[in-house]
Amino acid sequence: MSNFGEIKSKMLTKLTESYNSGNKNELKDLITKLKSNQNLVDVHNFYEEMENMYFSNKDLAKVYVETLEPYFINRMKLIAGDCKDLNKLLKDVVSESNELYECLDILSEDNNIHNISKKINARENFIKFLTTKKSVKKEESTVQFENHTLLNTVLVGNFNTKFTDFLNEEQKETFSKIMSMSNEELINEMSLARTELNSKIENLLGESTDDVMVEKLKKVKIDINESEITKYNYYKLTELKNGLIV
Repeated sequence: MSNFGEIKSKMLTKLTESYNSGNKNELKDLITKLKSNQNLVDVHNFYEEMENMYFSNKDLAKVYVETLEPYFINRMKLIAGDCKDLNKLLKDVVSESNELYECLDILSEDNNIHNISKKINARENFIKFLTTKKSVKKEESTVQFENHTLLNTVLVGNFNTKFTDFLNEEQKETFSKIMSMSNEELINEMSLARTELNSKIENLLGESTDDVMVEKLKKVKIDINESEITKYNYYKLTELKNGLIV
């Protein structure tokens, strides 16, 4: 059976193909399956978050990987059945390999005498990835699935019409508000969101004694202030703002 990283790559490819062909039923089946288990959604989002994760200190990155691995293994066990179902839906899909996802897939395996060597290599490769600065790429106007959450496909281009069936009433209201914003409104709202988030993060930094958490908060602050002014990035800021409790 495919590991989640491979399944995720196939799913992105399938979503692209289904969108281009206008096959709404395939889109609905995949999204419904993805949303059927919160653990599945969490793992999906985790893989995407890792794409931009960065530690300036190798020792911190090593601690992060060592701390993450046992929790990651247990979480993957909770979605084993979902992965099996998704693999059946995507059995004929061919996708490009993703080195990061391959590392995460290996780290998600139970430890045994047969995979010691590849796990050591995966840890080293993952640490190398985490300590490598990521280049900031401007969002393209066309629909892109790679390196974006599924929500991003809702907020760009005309793809929004394909996913309104999957939003609850509150989400639809938020979605409509964001999509109807003028550029001036968007600039003002982004500025307000950044100001509020910077204040919250400064408070958290002042209270935190965890070096790993401090490093992550500093990275988040950089991402907040360097993010482009787009409707998708504004949505991410509002979600982050709602998730930070200070």
